[in-house]
Amino acid sequence: MADVRIITETEKEDVAEVAKRKKDLLYSFYGNLKDGGEILTSQDIDIAIESLKLAKLDIKVREDRKREEREAELLKQKLAEEEERRRKAEERARKRAQRAREKKAEEISAMELPLDFVNSFVDDERAHIHCDNIDEGLLYSLDALGLVDIEFISSITGEDMKTVIKTLKGTIYQNPLLWDECFYKGWETADAYLSGNLMHKLSLAQEANEEYPGIFADNIKALKEVIDPDINVKDIYVTIGSPWVPADIIDDFILHLVKLDKKKDGTYPENAEPFLIADYAVRHDELTGLWEIPKKNRFALSEHHGKYERYNFEIWGTERMHMLNLLENILNMKTLAIFDTIDPAKKTKKLNQSETVKVLEKQDALIAEFQQWVWKNKERKSRIQGAYQRRYGNIKKRVFDGSFLEFPDMNPEIQLRKHQEDHLYSQHASCTRRWRWKNLHYDSGRYGASQTRKIQEEYVCYPKQHYAPVG
Repeated sequence: MADVRIITETEKEDVAEVAKRKKDLLYSFYGNLKDGGEILTSQDIDIAIESLKLAKLDIKVREDRKREEREAELLKQKLAEEEERRRKAEERARKRAQRAREKKAEEISAMELPLDFVNSFVDDERAHIHCDNIDEGLLYSLDALGLVDIEFISSITGEDMKTVIKTLKGTIYQNPLLWDECFYKGWETADAYLSGNLMHKLSLAQEANEEYPGIFADNIKALKEVIDPDINVKDIYVTIGSPWVPADIIDDFILHLVKLDKKKDGTYPENAEPFLIADYAVRHDELTGLWEIPKKNRFALSEHHGKYERYNFEIWGTERMHMLNLLENILNMKTLAIFDTIDPAKKTKKLNQSETVKVLEKQDALIAEFQQWVWKNKERKSRIQGAYQRRYGNIKKRVFDGSFLEFPDMNPEIQLRKHQEDHLYSQHASCTRRWRWKNLHYDSGRYGASQTRKIQEEYVCYPKQHYAPVG
């Protein structure tokens, strides 16, 4: 159905005025033609007719142009309306998805179990014990299973899983990679979760919390509290070939070596344009660690008329090893040496000491120049600092505390040292199996103190090789 538009009074007056002017113009034209009928010839009439034809064509062209403009305007309007409808549809879909995520998050946060739920440890002999409180149940879980299992803790304490989780909040955290959208799965101790690559874990927690609002808010808060502030520039060692340096910074350094640095406004000088193509970009393979500078002869091309020869062969390179060849070798931490071929047939070579010394001097000069240049630009300094921080700044080693371990079968006269308990717990946690410990029997009166210590270290530090597998 076509759209119906009501014409305003002003538009009616404009249409009437145009019609009146058109009528007056036609009357005037015919009147003039009639008055000049006595002096006009047939040839004049033909010329007038041709003029009218041309005027008709001109009018038609203008009408076609106006029609095209109206059609273009209508099409533009329809496209805008369609874009607005699409935007509103996307917004509605986004809101529906957001409501669905919020509803899912509310369901998970409610920690409600289905009516037919059965604890998987009901018939498990490892859960045929009872402890009086949930904190103790966590220790039993770590000791028996080597991990935090909410079902197990619930089974041995008699508390529901919702109460277990709320009681242990702050002591345990749910890993967004392991939870499988289930409120009682994927839990880890704080010392396990708040260690390792903290920046990566923070990113994962933020993504998961965006998808499931509020579920991982505690994770984000805890990670931000343990993440260190930015590392001071003075504590960062950077050199040519540091694997965490972005490749495009090496591109900028190459241009710096030939005096084509960026301007203060961040743009490159006009002379740098030929060297900004993608074929010249430095490549770094993260898997192998290899750096590659393509088109290493770019500054020696004839089209540059020897403009960069001094930088290429004298200042930053030598005749035997040009600037970019030298820079690529430094990036890949290669040993630099120049050899002369003695006998091509036998492929015998001899070290050229003088040329090698020149190359090593250029190597030192390039490294010193890079280490000075890299910190001069504020934006580049921030990028270097951020890259180092992401890669090395917030990787924390897990600290194991084995003070909760119990050894019911061990000789009560032996007391393990703190580092021994921590070591045993680290082994226990890493393999997620329950160790069965060797009984230690010795006559303390028979051995001296040194012998007793030796036996203790020899036997206590190593678990029995036969252990009961979990699950």
